[in-house]
Amino acid sequence: MKSLWRKMVKEHLKSFGYKPTRKDFMPLFSSVFQETVTISNIASGFRKTGIYPLDRGAIPDTTFMPSLLPMSKRRLKQQIFHQFPRPYRCAREAQLLKTTRKE
Repeated sequence: MKSLWRKMVKEHLKSFGYKPTRKDFMPLFSSVFQETVTISNIASGFRKTGIYPLDRGAIPDTTFMPSLLPMSKRRLKQQIFHQFPRPYRCAREAQLLKTTRKE
């Protein structure tokens, strides 16, 4: 869709000598939409994402980050400690230790 849109905008610019305006948008977009949103493109999108037919391996599990909410405080501290550069880690670790002592 993006490449066809760019092509249509370039053609419009050549034909009329100016970039498409608000008035020009819908006629251009509708022609791009009709050419690109087809049954085969929609089916391809469902297939690539694994929605239909169902393919649980289409998107790897590593792309989803785990939630930090169910982690224990100790595990959360470890996660934060290893996530940031050393100077920040020291300051953050000291701050976390202060807050856990108060509890």
